[in-house]
Amino acid sequence: MNSFRIWDHVWREVRDYATAVSLFSHNARMYLFASALLSTAVAVHTVLYNLYLLDLRYDEAMVGQVNALAALGVAVGGLPAGMLYNGWRGRRCFLLATAGIGFSMALRSLVSSPWALLLGALLNGLANALFYVSIFPFITEQSKPQERIHLFSMNSAVWMGFAIAGSFIAGYLPVLISLNNQSSGVLFSERASLLLAAGLALVALIPLALVRSISLPSSNAALRVPSKPATHRWSAITSGGLIMFQLGLLIGLTNPFYNVYFSRVFQAGSELIGSLFSLSQLVILAGSFLIPFLVRRWGLIQGPIGAALAAAPFTLAMGLAFPFLVVVLSFLISSGLLQFIGTPLQNLLMEVVEQNDRGLMSGVRLVTSYGAQALAGWLGGWLVIRAGYSVLFAVAAAVALGMAVLVWLLYRGRERELETFAVLDKADV
Repeated sequence: MNSFRIWDHVWREVRDYATAVSLFSHNARMYLFASALLSTAVAVHTVLYNLYLLDLRYDEAMVGQVNALAALGVAVGGLPAGMLYNGWRGRRCFLLATAGIGFSMALRSLVSSPWALLLGALLNGLANALFYVSIFPFITEQSKPQERIHLFSMNSAVWMGFAIAGSFIAGYLPVLISLNNQSSGVLFSERASLLLAAGLALVALIPLALVRSISLPSSNAALRVPSKPATHRWSAITSGGLIMFQLGLLIGLTNPFYNVYFSRVFQAGSELIGSLFSLSQLVILAGSFLIPFLVRRWGLIQGPIGAALAAAPFTLAMGLAFPFLVVVLSFLISSGLLQFIGTPLQNLLMEVVEQNDRGLMSGVRLVTSYGAQALAGWLGGWLVIRAGYSVLFAVAAAVALGMAVLVWLLYRGRERELETFAVLDKADV
């Protein structure tokens, strides 16, 4: 009987998810289609581009500078992109950003001089900033409360799922090109692969051009204070920035060091590390589909708090002297829980501000998150050199606990006022 009830519950969740997906608007579907194309293209570019730089005879210092400038472009472009979104809205911002991403990817694949490579990286970062800023306010505006968290969930699943596909394609694309052009070298096949990825990114302009210039009216009055609208708006934006800063710290202290950790501590080879990362991506993908269930049961506030509290001990366990299989299990669980933290919080931050402030909130989110990741990358490296990986993961666990406390302090008792959770909760009664 208990088994029957469990499967009945699972079937209900699957049915609810399918129903919510069927309610997605035309604009949301076109955006998801474009994201699938763009995610595949970006994954191919990400896997191959550093190898391309090495084959251009540049060293790791140049590789670091190019990647740093791309990240700087995202951070610097965050706030201007948010203000641009407030004036232009989703369709025009997506078109401009996607064109910028595709053309900058092509530029980066054709040039070879240092200043041109750095300029291409900066332009690519700025274009990515505009696209990233546009995603969450667009999703909020183009969805109704009853399907909104499912659209946030599907957005994460599409980006992760097609990134896995793109990474797989990237491993074989240069080989296939070289087979058809045996007289060409490795540099030619990598450059051709990168240009194909840039072309695929530009194809994403087609579904985005089909997005209709219609914004659904927002009924969001979640945390509105009519008597002092300006003060409250900035208060909500600042609070969201603080939360995203902590999330950025958590990401920056863990994600960049996982592969080096497995290599240094467990002497894992590239094949094993690649397999572990692929497995973690599959866990994250599965977690993306479970997010609506999390929100239905615990909400946009209690859900991330619980996930952050659960992530802390598994993050801490990464740095302790546990057997390899225990560390791998902790790695996979903490990776999945990070998805349970981030996606509901992104939905939450779009609901706690007025519609006209969503672009600015998204820009602040980008600046604080990427800024924190940059800071955490420096801090994490310093901690590993000075104190080792046990201290690194202990600090990351403390940050996870601190983020849970901060979310509770800022939003406790206000769950029922949020559109998404209120609708899901009513449907569950």
